Amino acid sequence: WTLPNHVVTGILGIPIGDVPMFRGWLDTMLAASSTLEQRAENHGKLLEYIRSLIAVRRATPTDDVLSELVHARDDEDRLTEDELVMLSLSLFLGGFETTVAELGSMVFTLLAQRHLWEELVADRDLLPAAIDELFRWIPSFRYGFPNPRWAIEDVELSHGIVIPAGDAIIGERSVAHRDEFVYPHASEIDFHRDNPAPHLMLGWGPHHCVGAHLATLELHLSLAAILERFPNLHLAVDPDEVEWSTQTLLRSPVALPVGW
Repeated sequence: WTLPNHVVTGILGIPIGDVPMFRGWLDTMLAASSTLEQRAENHGKLLEYIRSLIAVRRATPTDDVLSELVHARDDEDRLTEDELVMLSLSLFLGGFETTVAELGSMVFTLLAQRHLWEELVADRDLLPAAIDELFRWIPSFRYGFPNPRWAIEDVELSHGIVIPAGDAIIGERSVAHRDEFVYPHASEIDFHRDNPAPHLMLGWGPHHCVGAHLATLELHLSLAAILERFPNLHLAVDPDEVEWSTQTLLRSPVALPVGW
């Protein structure tokens, strides 16, 4: 269990006893080694489970986000039934997996580049800037950004390149984040950038992550607590020996052996 899992379980109203079952479906659905049939089967189980939670909220409203979504559907007609189910699923998926993966990657990066850890131990006020810089520098997906976007109008880029309306593109954030024209010395992690350009880790515009503020707060609280309790934390193995997950699209260490 991790802080992000505890938080999202409480916010979304998932019964504690159901979490291992829910995580099993989720892990199988997202695992790179799963077959299409296994993914479809577990996706169906997740949808069935979410519909059962929605039915419970309709019968007995509670003080959680899922109840608010049901209210928006039933009393305000702001969502269709399909939108209610799929939005709930998106919140469940995002809340359980992404922040956990990012926290592991951030701690690994700080410990692998020891001077960064020491900077934060010496000055905890650097944490907000550090989290933004780590968001920029750390690739969030193992195989690049997987979500296509469609241009709703002609978009002209530099050098006269035009993306016609209706064309699909994949905006590779990891490449954008290393653009020297936007981020000077982009390949380096620097917690002292002067008025840095915004990062794209959490999306932008209508695609901005709905849980961005929550994820940032969880990361800040987690890192602050680790720095406070374990200022001498260090990797117990060579950075090259850390094993990375091959089961999900996200970049995440399987385990992080440390000492203090």
